[in-house]
Amino acid sequence: ISEEVDSVIAHTQDGGKNWLPQKSGTYYPLREVYFTDAKTGWIVGENGVILHTIDGGENWIHQKSNTPNSLFDVQFLSNIEGWAVGDWGTILHTIDGGTNWEKIEGTIIGDKSLRGLYFISPNEGWIVSYEGYLFHTVDGGRKWDSQYPGLQLELTKVFFADSKTGWIIGDKRTILHTTDGGATWELMTKGSNERHEKDYGQERRMGEEPLHTFMLYDICFTDNQHGWIAGDMGTVLFTDDGGKTWKHQAGCPIKRPGGDVVLLGINFVDNNIGWTVGEFG
Repeated sequence: ISEEVDSVIAHTQDGGKNWLPQKSGTYYPLREVYFTDAKTGWIVGENGVILHTIDGGENWIHQKSNTPNSLFDVQFLSNIEGWAVGDWGTILHTIDGGTNWEKIEGTIIGDKSLRGLYFISPNEGWIVSYEGYLFHTVDGGRKWDSQYPGLQLELTKVFFADSKTGWIIGDKRTILHTTDGGATWELMTKGSNERHEKDYGQERRMGEEPLHTFMLYDICFTDNQHGWIAGDMGTVLFTDDGGKTWKHQAGCPIKRPGGDVVLLGINFVDNNIGWTVGEFG
């Protein structure tokens, strides 16, 4: 009996009507995918896995990350320059399309568990961590400054629309927003359960556990006004006013066997067409 051990990579060429599996050649969980064009992409995952394709995923080639640490996010600024981050303060940088990945050492980041990264330009980038820290570089990753908003919450993703306007998401429905390039961050999601019970009709199902304690996992904007966030308990949040207000489009609670869906990734190609993916296929 041959067991299916390949981690899943699914591919569509007809707008998602059909999804075909591609061979990943690894059994480690895969965490993030990033394509610079239709043919050229990378995937990172646990145990330092980095996969690369130049033919739209017909073939995925293993690249040497030289780390056993799990990787959680990857971004390429061009077909040759890219970054990946992960556990134990792992920051990897390539300037040759991933043939060689250099580990950035000796920074103030230490052994923090890095979850999300976003580079606005080759010089300026941001990283967020499981421990609730933000790290910022303006010299291409040689030196990093540290910020700690003091929320003591896991941060999962960071995104900048331009050099001034940025977003960070995380646990307990955390949405942080900056309009001054990260000098200050405003917590957009202060508040109690009242509105969730009154306006959204969400029952409390965990005793007094606040309803807004779920984790947000991914964020995308199609322009500076329209954005989406996906998270735990089937949550999809939407803004059409540049993030001043976020409305539920779907979510708590989606009743299904084994509990609610955890949505881990979201991406819109324009203001109408988008995809979200999650656990259990």
